[in-house]
Amino acid sequence: GGAALLRLADSRFPDIKVAAQEGLGRLSVAIGDTRTATSFAVMARSDSRSRWEDYHSRWAGLTICKALHRERRYEELFTTLMEEQENARQAGDHPLLASLLLVRAEACAERGQREEASRHLFEAARLGISGSPELQGHFQMSAGRILGRDHAGLGAVLTQRALRRWRSQRNVLADRKS
Repeated sequence: GGAALLRLADSRFPDIKVAAQEGLGRLSVAIGDTRTATSFAVMARSDSRSRWEDYHSRWAGLTICKALHRERRYEELFTTLMEEQENARQAGDHPLLASLLLVRAEACAERGQREEASRHLFEAARLGISGSPELQGHFQMSAGRILGRDHAGLGAVLTQRALRRWRSQRNVLADRKS
């Protein structure tokens, strides 16, 4: 997978190049290489014809936020999330907005901001993320991490549910990111 994406990242076709760069960014976050993830996400943005009209360019922002979150660079993360969320709203990209809200919710929970974390988690649910087959596992995993801080049993159930979903979808990358 990664070798093919690397070849495609040098494609002479701009749309393929940007999609491959964004995919490499996601892959890099999943394996914990946040520096490489950020580099590919930034490349996807710079090679895109339009930063906010292009799907892969918009979603590269989520990769950047996930890398900042993994590095626990909270101040920069929250600033970046505000910009990314506003742009997702303007683009009408509800799945992206919900995914960004999950990152924000987890970061708030890690900082002891339980009410904020809950508010963002419920906002993501209102946007329909819990019903999206592609994003349902991410919602369950985030909810498990957040709720598991105060309710270990519920957190474990949600986390196991997310893992089962990813395995049934053969989503090894998402399973690895957890």
